[in-house]
Amino acid sequence: MKQILNSVIILVLSVFIISCDKDEDNEKVMLDNKDLIGYWVLNFKDDSNEQKAKILHFTEDGKVAIENGELCSNNNKLGNTESSSYEYYTYRGSPSELMPVNLKFASCGKEYSVGVKDLKLTLKRPGLEEEVFEKSEFTTD
Repeated sequence: MKQILNSVIILVLSVFIISCDKDEDNEKVMLDNKDLIGYWVLNFKDDSNEQKAKILHFTEDGKVAIENGELCSNNNKLGNTESSSYEYYTYRGSPSELMPVNLKFASCGKEYSVGVKDLKLTLKRPGLEEEVFEKSEFTTD
């Protein structure tokens, strides 16, 4: 009786182990970054209540720069400039389903949720409030 029970337990465990997919359902799918390219502005007031702007600049070659802020946090830092490479992607859940869109800055090493709609870019960093940037025709050339 014990041998039958042990055989059944081993069989059930084997089925569970074999049936587990290793990231096959979560295949990374790189997205066309054309929606990101350009300048994105988030207006804020500094300590003296003056209007300032945090600016994100995405380039076609996978680079991003931020002015008056930090890539890895929501901090507004006047005069601070940072740059990094980035990835713009989603994951494939099932063969026909794509999951939410992600942005990963190489300098941070973390995934952030991002959405681009109606000339607005919404950036959500885990544990922080989302930031909504507006598309701008701003250039520094």
